[in-house]
Amino acid sequence: EDAASVSVSAVNGPRSTVVAGDSDTIERFERVLARAGLMRWRVPGVNFVGHSAAVDVIETALIDALSTLTPEPSRVPVYSTVTGGPHDTTRMDAGYWYRNLRDPVRFHT
Repeated sequence: EDAASVSVSAVNGPRSTVVAGDSDTIERFERVLARAGLMRWRVPGVNFVGHSAAVDVIETALIDALSTLTPEPSRVPVYSTVTGGPHDTTRMDAGYWYRNLRDPVRFHT
């Protein structure tokens, strides 16, 4: 229906994807999925849509709030949900954490 206002928020597996959007758009999208016979459900109590375009409004405030972070090397490997692969923790600055909140989670790539 209005695919432009639905964001893929997480790819959890080959048959499990989380989407986000405003309530009206998600309700319309749910009807499309129901007609296609696809299983879907809402997460109750969620009042903020992370990993979607809804995060764009807090980008500047979040980056400002995290601007004093000093990333350090990790002693154990860290895998990023942003890239789906190993990540150099010395690059986990404010911009990385914004992308971590904004971009889809990639548990399955």
